[in-house]
Amino acid sequence: MRRFTKLLIELETALWKARMPLSTWHHYAGEIEPSEVARFNIKKLPAIETPFLWGGYDQTGWFFCDVKLPQIWRSEKIYLYVQSTESLLYINGRPYQGLDENHPECLLNHAQGDGSRLTLAIESYSGRMHQQSVFRSAELRIVHPAGWSLYHALKNAIETMELLPPDSAERVNWRKFIEGTVAHIDPRQPGSEAFLASLEKALIYFEKGLSQFQSKRPLAVWPVGHSHIDVAWLWRLKEVQRKCGRTFSSMIRLLEEYPDFRFVQSQPVLYDYTEKRYPTLFEEIKKKVHEGRWEPVGGMWVEADCNISSGESLVRQVLYGKRYFEKAFGVKVNTLWLPDVFGYSGALPQILKKSEIDYFFTTKLNWNEVNQFPYNVFWWQGVDGTRVLSGLLFHSSAYNCQMVARQLAEMDDQVRQRGEVENVIMPVGYGDGGGGTTRKDLESMAWLGKMPGLPSLHHGSVKAFFKTLSKKARTLPVWSNELYFEKHRGTYTSHALAKRMNRKCEVALREAEIWSVFAGPHYAYPKAQLTDTWRNFLVTQFHDIIPGSSIPEVYQDSQAIYDEVLQTAGAVRKSAQQIIAGRCPAAENTVLVFNSLSWARTDVVQLTLNRSDDKFHIVDDQDEPVPLQILRVEKNRVTCLILAKEAPSLGYAAYRVREGRKKSAEPGNRVSIQSVETPYYKIKWNEQGQLERLYDVEQERELFTRQQPGNVFQTFLDYPNEYEAWDLDDDYRDHPLALFQPESVKVVASGPICTILRVGHKSKDSRISQDIYFYRHLRRIDFCTEVDWHERRTVLKVGFPIPSPNARAVYEIQFGALERTLGSDTSWEKAKFEVSAQRWADVSDHQYGLALLNDCKYGYDAHQGLLRLTLLRSGYCPDPIEPAWHVQFGAPTDDGVHHLTYSLYPHSGGWQQGRVVRRGSELNAPLTAFAPKAGKPAAKGLTLPGRYGFIEIAKGDSVCVETCKQAEDSEEVILRVYESQGMAGDAAVQFHFPVAAVQECNLMERDAKPASFKSGLLRFSYSPYEIKTFVLKRK
Repeated sequence: MRRFTKLLIELETALWKARMPLSTWHHYAGEIEPSEVARFNIKKLPAIETPFLWGGYDQTGWFFCDVKLPQIWRSEKIYLYVQSTESLLYINGRPYQGLDENHPECLLNHAQGDGSRLTLAIESYSGRMHQQSVFRSAELRIVHPAGWSLYHALKNAIETMELLPPDSAERVNWRKFIEGTVAHIDPRQPGSEAFLASLEKALIYFEKGLSQFQSKRPLAVWPVGHSHIDVAWLWRLKEVQRKCGRTFSSMIRLLEEYPDFRFVQSQPVLYDYTEKRYPTLFEEIKKKVHEGRWEPVGGMWVEADCNISSGESLVRQVLYGKRYFEKAFGVKVNTLWLPDVFGYSGALPQILKKSEIDYFFTTKLNWNEVNQFPYNVFWWQGVDGTRVLSGLLFHSSAYNCQMVARQLAEMDDQVRQRGEVENVIMPVGYGDGGGGTTRKDLESMAWLGKMPGLPSLHHGSVKAFFKTLSKKARTLPVWSNELYFEKHRGTYTSHALAKRMNRKCEVALREAEIWSVFAGPHYAYPKAQLTDTWRNFLVTQFHDIIPGSSIPEVYQDSQAIYDEVLQTAGAVRKSAQQIIAGRCPAAENTVLVFNSLSWARTDVVQLTLNRSDDKFHIVDDQDEPVPLQILRVEKNRVTCLILAKEAPSLGYAAYRVREGRKKSAEPGNRVSIQSVETPYYKIKWNEQGQLERLYDVEQERELFTRQQPGNVFQTFLDYPNEYEAWDLDDDYRDHPLALFQPESVKVVASGPICTILRVGHKSKDSRISQDIYFYRHLRRIDFCTEVDWHERRTVLKVGFPIPSPNARAVYEIQFGALERTLGSDTSWEKAKFEVSAQRWADVSDHQYGLALLNDCKYGYDAHQGLLRLTLLRSGYCPDPIEPAWHVQFGAPTDDGVHHLTYSLYPHSGGWQQGRVVRRGSELNAPLTAFAPKAGKPAAKGLTLPGRYGFIEIAKGDSVCVETCKQAEDSEEVILRVYESQGMAGDAAVQFHFPVAAVQECNLMERDAKPASFKSGLLRFSYSPYEIKTFVLKRK
């Protein structure tokens, strides 16, 4: 082997038969727009000699050189070879190819045109190391064809030999064949004419003798070029645009050079960035797509996190992603490509099938810490029963495979269903930060498919691969559950502000669309504005942004997006509500209370009035006084609470401010220093603000005790073995930290609406302040919490006792709910020591239960009789160079002030009987008050009464309206509903706005079929957790 290794080293010198150094360049520090490169004046730029030190942290440098190619080289294959940082080469002003340590060479023959003079411009990025970068060298090289081919042939042959069974006849014969090839090489004077001539003889011998070795493993490996490009992670959003330019241009050059090469690339947003920044490169991509050699895959706008994103967000990811591919390339993708996402919701199979996606591919589950996932190919069945054909790649390099013998053999070694799986797909190319497939990969691919003891290679598309799998799909096993990822559980909580903004933006966009639809036929629905806002927001749900695993600068970028989304959505909502208010013949001092949920609800509304006194009362649309509680009286501002009774479904109710106080007929709660009694509960708290008694008056049931109080804050050391921003290790529970001590407990307000208990806790560095709301008319108890957080490597949880030893735990997921066991009898159960949920988790038996709601949190656990919500964790941000093991000690996550609300909701019966879905929705989509501006009265026939609901669920009260928006391709209305409680039944939806006809469609708003509709009433049947989408044609 040593002799073979020595020979390969010497052969490397024979790859090139001539070289011409390019040592003099002109340097510019700073950024230049791609469209300006051809016109950029380099005459006044300083000349530099390589090697050249430049840059620093996060810097861009440009290097310019005019090159005249030697005339005698014109018939040769000429390469530019550069040693520098991650770069993009422009030739004559055109973005031509990426350059990096894995792609140092660029073939120039296709760029020469009719002349021999080229203007080279290299845009280099320094990266995020606090040191200068080096533009080390550049030179032109002519390849030696025989040396090039023989080097790659022998390198792969030697690596293949090492994989064959020791002392086997196959290995002995293969070694003899390699030795026979080497015997043709004259090693006496490497680089001499005799040496080069001998390489040609050796290559001929190798090519002729290769056909005698026919033994192959039965597995067929489908290699596809690929580059996983993180939209943001260890770089900012703006940098990924340049990563696209570098990676995509490199792949275009390889597609020109290697006719059998195919490349796949996901994430429409990356194409969108490329189309805008590099339009000529985008046109080259379009050409390769139409040739069938560049395959857009994925479907989602970005490869989104599937734990935290809401159901509607996941629908929009696919809707906008697929539509972009169809518009840009005329391609309908049918595979969801998510190799690097940290778990997959049980709602996904239905979303995919109803979005015209038939297949699902991932690699991430091979990172599981406890249990090996049992299948490579399987049917994945979601919570509603929908199945999607799925492929899971088990490989140490996951989605970043290289075409070498060892990795090719591993593809076969990692097959779980031996004898059943005959085909696997192999993504070949550098990723995460882009780069893609290399020339080495493609040269190796040409040889490895002919070598013994390895799987065979099959060249084809991802679509063709899954079509091949589907031929034997009937006998495949079924996995009926979420695809829980046994790692990265800390991502449910990391970067709490991003989690909060994500939830608020989802709610804001939903309401902007709903009220824009109901604003009336003469209102100009802002479709383009809302689409752009949605697509911008969806970028923040990329699987390294919203999980909290990126460098700090990324969260500056995402916060700017959140601010813009909330501003735009808020302005759209107010504009639409003003139109609705203009149709309501309201008097002066009227406030409209809007309910965006699809059931009539009684809830508390906070009003802010422009006045400086409390000498007023409020009446409803029937001129009846409503319960009112003043919270604060300030100069020109009064903050108060009112009770809105039976606010109409997807509608509004008008309230009016009247002068003069009016004594409330509503009594207040009975309050003492350490207790309160409401119509629902008798509550007692201790000196720490914990609820040591919660007695349900209606059900005559005690929930908490002095020994097991509720609202218990717990802190633990959070010091994972690796991936600090991602991981919460299971041993955190072994390291409790008693950091917080009680600071104050005091009733600060009590009235006809609620009693407010203010609780304070402090540690050495942090403080928790809570306002706990005990309502007179609601069973929900709200814990409005502010945390001034300055801990390090600490996780903060809050816990409540589980009410019954027979309780079952159910967690809300997108478009449904999922039961997870409270026990840990199996390894699969033990691995789920922290789980994700959307707006609530519930623990109940058939008689009684308790739900823990939240307005911006996603991590829960149930342990030692407690249901706990994870509030904060405070690891350090990942190091931009080595994120797995190193952190940025100067960048702790979540340092600062946080606002959050969680709510306790005890209820009779199970979670369905207790209407937990509704309570979680109400916390997240509160009633909103809108004070309309004075305007012209509505035209005759368009006026509305003082209380009105636009849509009513007349039958099937487990059906929820998720979305009401304008259709993508028309001015018709899209109504999306889903069954929320896991039940089948019949539904009736009454429209109280003009609808002429209704059709049912899929999530892509296609495949429309007539629905049962008459006299404004839509009827349909539904199955458990089914999503249904309808197209409403207005009259």
